[in-house]
Amino acid sequence: MAQNVIFTRSATLLFLEASDTKIIEQEHDFLSGLLETQKQAQKILMILILKQSLRQAECQQENLKVKSLKPMKP
Repeated sequence: MAQNVIFTRSATLLFLEASDTKIIEQEHDFLSGLLETQKQAQKILMILILKQSLRQAECQQENLKVKSLKPMKP
């Protein structure tokens, strides 16, 4: 049995006055700035998480060294 597939498209048309265009451009610039700030914050957060993970790994290695150097009880 053959199946029919129907593809549809939709479009939205906006009719704006010149003053509205300026507001939309300002909103776009504002949102673009927020997005860039979010990207930078995520990058910084990932770096901090990586540094903290490395510190924890170093501490665990030091703890293992200290435990291995302790004399065993007879």
